[in-house]
Amino acid sequence: MSKSYIADHVVLGLDIKAYSQRDLSRQKFAQEVLDRCLDKAFPTTTWDAGKAIWIDGGDGGFVLLQGSEQSVFNAVQDFYEALNWENKNTQPQDQIKVRAAIHIDQVVRWETRFGPKYTGHAINNCARLLSAMSKLLEGQVVCSGAFLEKVNALGTDVINERLKDITDKHGLTHLVYNIYRSPGFGEKALSEERHPDPLTW
Repeated sequence: MSKSYIADHVVLGLDIKAYSQRDLSRQKFAQEVLDRCLDKAFPTTTWDAGKAIWIDGGDGGFVLLQGSEQSVFNAVQDFYEALNWENKNTQPQDQIKVRAAIHIDQVVRWETRFGPKYTGHAINNCARLLSAMSKLLEGQVVCSGAFLEKVNALGTDVINERLKDITDKHGLTHLVYNIYRSPGFGEKALSEERHPDPLTW
């Protein structure tokens, strides 16, 4: 049995809108755009191979990060700035819209003959945040309560709005926040997305 390693990771989940509705050539094009944007957001000079790991999901995927939680917001902004540049230089039918979710928790890694494997609540709960997001906001960014608590303790200029809690298939409730920086990234939440108690906003 291979040795495993457990550590806290920030997980940035990305979802490409309407990916499966593209033909194969346009799916490949979307992947190439995503790769270029990730390269701009997570350059090897800042995020080395041990700190930034990409898990591909076809219509998006997950970036696993170790390091300063605050620096993740700057990387997210770099990603969306690169994406906006790509879209401005692309035909409308080939432009890609990406939603994002951020969470922090433990990830376990181990080696197999197919390469490194990763699992943990950090990835699972980030996926739950992504799947629960509004399909109406094309560039929305959300984060978990756990991640927001971490960055708020350090200080941040990112605006947050409490959204309705997510209850997963196991009956567990997850706090989720819409986040944005203006200018920078993200969008204001829709009124119907917000938590029913205005005092929590």
